[in-house]
Amino acid sequence: SPRFLYTDTLYTQEPVTGPRHEFRLQRTDQSTLPPIINAVETYRVNEFLQPPTDQQDVDAIMRIKSKYGVKKTWLGDP
Repeated sequence: SPRFLYTDTLYTQEPVTGPRHEFRLQRTDQSTLPPIINAVETYRVNEFLQPPTDQQDVDAIMRIKSKYGVKKTWLGDP
């Protein structure tokens, strides 16, 4: 049973495969009520085989910054 107002984290270091994954919440022997849960977060790690930004786009932006003397780092759309 988790402590009141604390969280528990479940994870595995081995890859989980298959189209379906299940977990179950069960009441303890001392419980008078069924288990409750107010949130679940799941994460999936994706491996990208190419960089998220095309190198030609990076080169073009760097040339524009150089030509116009832009010293600030751009975040998001320039």
